[in-house]
Amino acid sequence: MSEPFSSKLPLAQISGMAYIGIFITAFGNEQQTPSSVAIAETISSVGFVSFPDRDLDRLEIGGTLSWGPPFDVTYNQDYVVYMATSSAGGGRSATPFGVVPVGTNSFSVPVDTMFNDYTHWVVYTRSVAYEQTTPVGIQILDQDVLVSDLSFVDFDLDPNMLGGSIEWSIPADTSAAMQYNIYFSYGADYNDSSIRDVFVSGLATTATQQTVPAGTSKFSQEFIEEVTCNFTIADTVLSIVYNGVDITHTVNGTLADWTSTKRLSFRKVPGAYLVIAGSSVIDSSWCSPTEDVCIAGKHSVGDFNFCLYAGFSIRCSDGLTGASGWEAFGSNTGVDAMHQAGLGSGWVQSPCISESGFYLVDDDEGAKIWAGGGERHAAFRWQSMPVAPTSNETYGYIMLFAESTLAEQTTPAVLAIDDGVSSVTALRFVDEDLCPDQMGGEVRWTGEGYLPRVSSYSVYFALAPSGIGRSLLGQGLIGTTSLIIPQATLLQQNFTDVVIYIESSLVQQRSPAMSIPLVDDFEASCESVCAAGGAVTIGDTCSPLQGVITGGASIQPEQESVTDLTPPRLSTIVAQAPGNMVFISSEENEADNTKKTFMVMEGISPVNLVSLLRKLSIPRDFDVLSMPQVDNVDLPMLDTLLHGTNSPGFMLAEVTDEIPPPLQVDFGM
Repeated sequence: MSEPFSSKLPLAQISGMAYIGIFITAFGNEQQTPSSVAIAETISSVGFVSFPDRDLDRLEIGGTLSWGPPFDVTYNQDYVVYMATSSAGGGRSATPFGVVPVGTNSFSVPVDTMFNDYTHWVVYTRSVAYEQTTPVGIQILDQDVLVSDLSFVDFDLDPNMLGGSIEWSIPADTSAAMQYNIYFSYGADYNDSSIRDVFVSGLATTATQQTVPAGTSKFSQEFIEEVTCNFTIADTVLSIVYNGVDITHTVNGTLADWTSTKRLSFRKVPGAYLVIAGSSVIDSSWCSPTEDVCIAGKHSVGDFNFCLYAGFSIRCSDGLTGASGWEAFGSNTGVDAMHQAGLGSGWVQSPCISESGFYLVDDDEGAKIWAGGGERHAAFRWQSMPVAPTSNETYGYIMLFAESTLAEQTTPAVLAIDDGVSSVTALRFVDEDLCPDQMGGEVRWTGEGYLPRVSSYSVYFALAPSGIGRSLLGQGLIGTTSLIIPQATLLQQNFTDVVIYIESSLVQQRSPAMSIPLVDDFEASCESVCAAGGAVTIGDTCSPLQGVITGGASIQPEQESVTDLTPPRLSTIVAQAPGNMVFISSEENEADNTKKTFMVMEGISPVNLVSLLRKLSIPRDFDVLSMPQVDNVDLPMLDTLLHGTNSPGFMLAEVTDEIPPPLQVDFGM
């Protein structure tokens, strides 16, 4: 009985051949007429290969590699996918990129796949015996839709406010992208999605700009707590680690000198450890056997104790001190890297605490702590509590990502936000119209900041420094630093301030760039007539100086029956200006008819001071005396003025016949 026989034939070219013949050889002679079978060649190549790259980053690919199945898959077992340097499979990768069973006609290529020097995908069919010799391939076309020329000019001139247009250029081919998304980020690391917030998403792939509305805040909804600490350790700081990061290099102060107060700052992370490690230069030979390293903690010996191994003291803005539940690790040989990072074992939760002894931080009378065993080297760690917000994260970057149907770009276009803040300094105005309730003169200022983004300056009279109830006087266009207020401009309301706002081509600032008190300077008597242009015509019967309007209040001296515009002699003036007191006294020397003016002031601004002196017709060569050096003033009277129970603006003082009675000025500010 015969048995079936089979043989695995090697790969061979069969061009021009139609049969396979089997000859039997016996005793050295080959059969003349073989058994034969017609060759039925099986062609089983994939019909096509397709790969639209949907990873939108340069030199990275990702997406779905697909192919058309062969017409006949009778003998197919699977498909084998390689990267290669030609469509024929030349220079293919040493190992397959993937193997897919028959019946599945696609393969998922993960995003961020690097294709290096390969140029093609190739797909081979494979039977149980052989892999196809000639594959079907397709060229790798890397889709890079990163935008270029990303720009943003901020035309909202208020600090921490944005407004303008984000603009960019798109690549020639954006067919792989589905949309663009813009984020505001408070960090430059675009790989960290936790530090960015969506500004706008779903932008068309043809879009090249996005408006940022005026008044868009730079502050995120992410609350943060910034903590600042003063500390020292005897004698040398080894390291400072917070949340696993070594921040020693950020510390201000001399690390090797315990008498130098060190300062560090960190952003609180709940549960994170602050670890400060130090080492003493002294050893046990400095200490007597009875001395304790904790001066006034568990034990106290004598009036002084010089055995201060790695003593530590700290005071932080969030209330953290040495008595806040620190843990300590002590060592006689040194603090290893693990414990400097706050790890390892051996931490003692009750270190030796003292509130006396010599101070380890300037002017610090708080708790000092030592490792419980008095070791020469020590590390102290404290675990952060929940955040008590002190501010919000501030956006510092604009990031523009392309997004496909597969994923968002890994590497976006990034732009640092340039907050275009403009301001004004040296605002000044002197009223040159000498009639009451009329103003005239020149308003002058100096512009600072992003001047190319300024289109104009608007000057107003207002009811308060905040600009409420303001009335426009005029605008100074870009490049100007002054505005003329015509003579005889009427004060129609009880205005108290001159305020100036800055405009860009987009929007006016929300708060004044600067304000100064409004002072109506006039010389008219009670029955005088103000002619056109602010000139004063004197009447026949009237009092001297009628008043000085300062923020809607006035100085009203006693009226006399003579027509005399000479300023009266002033004895005592009480003035209130932004919560600060001014005491001015004028004395006349009868011998040489000279006047001595001196004043005591507490925090009054130069603008208010000059305005006050001008309105009171006091010479400019006055003496300004600081409070501790007052010797020309009735001190009890001055004390009553500054600290008495009487309300500001009123003072009890004896007045002689030769000197006019006290005058009162209420600036109303």
